[in-house]
Amino acid sequence: MITVDSQYILSQLKIGKQNGIKAKEFYARYKNNGGTSSFSTFDRQLRKVNEIARRQKKQIIGDNNGFYLAETDEEWEKWKKKIKSRIMNELHTLAMCTNRPEISLLKEWYFNKKPKTIDPESDLFGDLKQKKEKSRKRKK
Repeated sequence: MITVDSQYILSQLKIGKQNGIKAKEFYARYKNNGGTSSFSTFDRQLRKVNEIARRQKKQIIGDNNGFYLAETDEEWEKWKKKIKSRIMNELHTLAMCTNRPEISLLKEWYFNKKPKTIDPESDLFGDLKQKKEKSRKRKK
C-alpha cells in the first residue's frame, strides 16, 4: 500500500537529468511538508510510485542523478537500455547458478510453471505455436 502522496512525488519531478532529485532530497522535502514515514518506507514508496507512473507511460528515470523526467526520447532509450542490461545480467546469473538455460527460466516465469522439456534452441513461444497448429488441424 502506498501512503506517500503520489501526486506530490510526481509534481516534484522536473525535466532533465540536471534537475534530478535524489531520494534523500525527496525525503527532506516530504518531511518539510509534514510527512511522517521513515526514510526506508519513503524510499520504497517513492520507487513504487515511479514504477506505477512508468506503467502509465510517464518517462521517469531514476539513476545517479536522482529521479527526473526524460528530456528526450534518446535519453529515455538510453535509460531503458541500461535497465535491460541489468535484467539480462541477472537472468544470466540466475541461469548459471541453477544450471538452467535462460529460456527455461523465462518460460517458467512467463507461463508460471516449469516447462516439460528444456530446449535452449527453441524460441519462447515454440511449443505454443505447435499446439495451435495441432488444434487447427483437428478442427478441419
